[in-house]
Amino acid sequence: AARSLAGNDDQEAVALWSPSRPPDGDGRAVIVGAGRHAVILIDALSGSDYRIVGCTGPEPKGSEVLNGVTVLGGDDVLADLRNKGVAVAFIGTGGVDDSKMRRKLFNLARELGFTVPPLVHPSAVVGAGTRLAAGVQVMAGASIGPHCNIGANTIVNQGAIVCHNTDVGAHVHVTPGAVLASRITVGDDTIIGMGATVLLGTRIGSGCMIHNSASVTGDLSSGMTLTREGKRFSRSQ
Repeated sequence: AARSLAGNDDQEAVALWSPSRPPDGDGRAVIVGAGRHAVILIDALSGSDYRIVGCTGPEPKGSEVLNGVTVLGGDDVLADLRNKGVAVAFIGTGGVDDSKMRRKLFNLARELGFTVPPLVHPSAVVGAGTRLAAGVQVMAGASIGPHCNIGANTIVNQGAIVCHNTDVGAHVHVTPGAVLASRITVGDDTIIGMGATVLLGTRIGSGCMIHNSASVTGDLSSGMTLTREGKRFSRSQ
């Protein structure tokens, strides 16, 4: 079963990773978002102490997402769910091109009073002394080394590797198979593409886009794109 932390309601604070604790309230949780990322969340939570009441999103109400979990309606139903005692939310939107929607849904859930705890898939590895902020998701087969800091609402996706003493900001997506060597810094809202590799000690700014299979061999300023061929240009272009 997936492991989870209670987390800290202060978005800037972080909680030391530890084995699972009993979930808040009676274990009922909602997944905010009903797309492809919601599917792997439901799978990760299978067998845990959480009871997923459903997902929210624009998909047709009543449609099945996975394993009998259905769409409850749009995000406008979240306030009613919170009033009925559902205390926990997980963000079920990923982010391929940017993290705007994921950030928006995370902030909405927090504003409505939901706890958005970190989530660690049972097959993932998190090293000693590593800190996971609220809403972090460490998915199947991912590995995070010791003494890392992973910011709020960040995804370390399937099979990704984050080596020791690395700091990753908030609302970042380290996509499947990406490899970050040690002592790397990644700014908020950056997307690191599938199979990308980041050299030891590199500093990556906020809002960057690193394409699939790209090799990051030097620092990257905020708001930049790095292509697989090594070309760099501003995302505003």
